[in-house]
Amino acid sequence: MPSRGIRPAFRAVTQPNNMKHNTTPFTVTVYPIEQEPGIWFATYMISEYREGVECVVANVSMRHATHVSEANAKQAARNAGDNAVAGFRQQRSAQPKAQATQARFNRVQSSTTKEIVLG
Repeated sequence: MPSRGIRPAFRAVTQPNNMKHNTTPFTVTVYPIEQEPGIWFATYMISEYREGVECVVANVSMRHATHVSEANAKQAARNAGDNAVAGFRQQRSAQPKAQATQARFNRVQSSTTKEIVLG
């Protein structure tokens, strides 16, 4: 495999200009790879930054989708990575709500449950 086949392209995921600007702890890194002359596929890696530490959340190889140019492979990986980040963000925003609901349920259940002592 030629050394020119791997070129990282770093891109922080943000919302489009017409939407409210939110920063995200996720970063998508795209690596197009030339499998053989004229046949490209891409890999992407999603990292999350939390409390000053980088954690790799996903490392995906898109060998199933080959492209005739490096640019096409990069674009396909960017789109796939952005969609994956959107899913992660949606999961993360749903988790605190679910945890709060469970905690609320536990408090209500413990206050309404009476101990029955058999003896």
